[in-house]
Amino acid sequence: VRGGYGASRLLEEIDWQGLAARQQQDPLLLCGHSDFTAIQCGLLAQGNVISFSGPMLAANFGAEEMNAFTEHHFWQALRNTQFTLEWQGDGPQCATEGTLWGGNLAMIISLMGTPWMPTIKNGILVLEDINEHPFRVERMLLQLYHA
Repeated sequence: VRGGYGASRLLEEIDWQGLAARQQQDPLLLCGHSDFTAIQCGLLAQGNVISFSGPMLAANFGAEEMNAFTEHHFWQALRNTQFTLEWQGDGPQCATEGTLWGGNLAMIISLMGTPWMPTIKNGILVLEDINEHPFRVERMLLQLYHA
């Protein structure tokens, strides 16, 4: 409901093949945030199972007032077979396609060298983290880059 800590302790105990088979027969929409990145990467690495990163139940859906942009795009992403998001920015125009993956930067770094780190070719990596000092973010990004 709010991210947290401890999902990586579960990785060895999950029946990845059983979960992948279950998802092929009758898919569940699996959505998590931050620490759940460990489970999401495991699902992708072990069974090519799609999951979603999204708003937190406690902080977003449990807020006094739900952010309209967040709510709209969350349900749009879950209810449509294809999802396109466009926004205005100061950077150059670009368009890209690929496997959208990622999650919490610190969690992804902790999965490197494990069977739960997915191998993605030509993907789009999306990262989030909070309360990390800039030098730690740089260190983690360099580690990911060199790996």
